[in-house]
Amino acid sequence: MINLNDESLVNINKLQIYTLGGFEILRDNGESFDAAARSNKLWNLFKYLIVNIDRAVPSEIILENVFPDEEYENPKNIIQNLIYRLRKLLISEGVFSEAKSNIIFSNGCYKLDISNDILLDTVIFEECIKKAKSIKKENPSEAIECYKKAISVYKGNFLPELVYEDWVISKRNYYNRLFVQAVIDLANLYKHQLMFDEITELCEKAILTEPYEEDIHICYMDNLIRKGKMMEAQKHYEQTTSFFYKQFGIKPTQEMQKIYQMIKADYSGDKKERNNVSNIWENDKGAFVC
Repeated sequence: MINLNDESLVNINKLQIYTLGGFEILRDNGESFDAAARSNKLWNLFKYLIVNIDRAVPSEIILENVFPDEEYENPKNIIQNLIYRLRKLLISEGVFSEAKSNIIFSNGCYKLDISNDILLDTVIFEECIKKAKSIKKENPSEAIECYKKAISVYKGNFLPELVYEDWVISKRNYYNRLFVQAVIDLANLYKHQLMFDEITELCEKAILTEPYEEDIHICYMDNLIRKGKMMEAQKHYEQTTSFFYKQFGIKPTQEMQKIYQMIKADYSGDKKERNNVSNIWENDKGAFVC
């Protein structure tokens, strides 16, 4: 469990592994290590262990997932050799110390051990969101800070360089959903404290990171309407619906149509209609376009 109040999260003197928005390793001396230019076979094995950070995986399953196109007569010996080479690689590159390789073998399974001397961005991301959810009712100010920290950690898709690997996709979607919901939850906390400018900034940054997420666009336009910026809301609606149609052939969903009704209601002065369709992004149910 990460102590989210630990100053080491700000002034870090630990090995750092980044997977959100790209794969990068920072040694404890602050030196960046570019793994992308190195042996893909061993680094993909390392990434697989990161994906399964919370469980030990049998040798056969590792080979089946990471190297599906290769056949081996003795998979246990092959994975043992690959793990041995990976340990040597990580030690020689200064990722892990010789005293502790951090790859644990037990009962025919392998597991990556993330101890106190290693920071993994996905762990920090999840812990911040978990804490924010647990305290947002009794301590909204602290919850806001936790959500902000989580959102700052999320730089984009999980291991984006591994586009087609099945063992990455489910985790990628999981972190994406966490990010979108964190943005919506934070926007709601801001709204309850009448911090509308902060919602605008939050959504604009989130859209740059996840441009295909309809819920964030809806949150952004709803906030523009609340601020009385109807022309900006209408322009964003037109740009977004046009973008979705050109990219995916998707017509405006019911949620997007409600936003359009809010814009029309404001222009026509129909307060009753505007009130009926407001707050459509407050609940936890959203329409994820992509």
